Amino acid sequence: MPIYPDIYFGPPKHFGPQKTKKKYIAIHSTENLNASARDEASYAKRRPDSVSSHYYADKKEVVQSLDTDLRAFHAGSTEGNNSAISWEFCGRASWSRKQWLENINWAAVAKQMRKDLKAHNIEPRDLTLQEIKDGKLTGLITHYEMRDAWGGTDHWDPGPNFPIDHLISLLKGGGMSWDYRGYDYVNDSPTTKDHQTARAHEYTHRLVGALFNGSTKHNALDAIAYPGTEDDPRPTGANDPGRKNASWRYALQRIWRFSFWGYNRTVSIEAKVDALMAKVDALAEAVGSLQVSQITAQDVAPYLRIVAIDDEDDTGVDSEDQ
Repeated sequence: MPIYPDIYFGPPKHFGPQKTKKKYIAIHSTENLNASARDEASYAKRRPDSVSSHYYADKKEVVQSLDTDLRAFHAGSTEGNNSAISWEFCGRASWSRKQWLENINWAAVAKQMRKDLKAHNIEPRDLTLQEIKDGKLTGLITHYEMRDAWGGTDHWDPGPNFPIDHLISLLKGGGMSWDYRGYDYVNDSPTTKDHQTARAHEYTHRLVGALFNGSTKHNALDAIAYPGTEDDPRPTGANDPGRKNASWRYALQRIWRFSFWGYNRTVSIEAKVDALMAKVDALAEAVGSLQVSQITAQDVAPYLRIVAIDDEDDTGVDSEDQ
């Protein structure tokens, strides 16, 4: 029963309770930019038009709405509903490839979709229209292709620019792993941005993901590097032209900077905590050596002059990095 409790937010109001053999991953676009994946799954619980989907995916997360063994009503045809696991991506069929790449959490999609492929013995490949009609192979298909193969709809989503090649590349790379202390830098989502070390961790996650997927495009690195020029390789502001056309050198430099600043901050805080604890120990020792009845404010005052930990950010982080 392929329900994944950590992402499950279902079931929808309308679905087929029969278990059917799944051969395809069906790609759709929601066409509603005002609703997140979680919003779509919530609406599916009450929507009046009988439409449902197994998954919804947006820039932040993947949400499961229905057990993948069961039938979602998404294709417009009996064959599509019976044999395809529906994935609704929060985007538009009119989007460019760049918009698709920038507005979906592809790591989360690939991580979950690999589970579907394994559970249902589906191959990570882009099927042709004839292969879909023949029905002998498993793989990824679109709503547009389901329309041409089986009819029942006039939809053309997810559009011609949906990066199915990128998705399949991610799925095929699932056999390799970049694990460190239980964290998979390729398949798991990045951690919080609460401090500099975590920022370095996040940028490492993004860079390794780009390396793993063979991406050498500048726009895949700009958000990591924010470079200056070759002669003056300093991070630049968000509106500086030098922020474009990043390189691996600058991406790695940014990761190093955040790692270094995070380390310095940790050392600084540890030193201040050690000094504070030494004063607390001295205070405890002094108090213990006095008769309680003899303790006066004048006796204790010298030990209460404890310097609070300075919470200023002494890491040298630019305001643009905060």
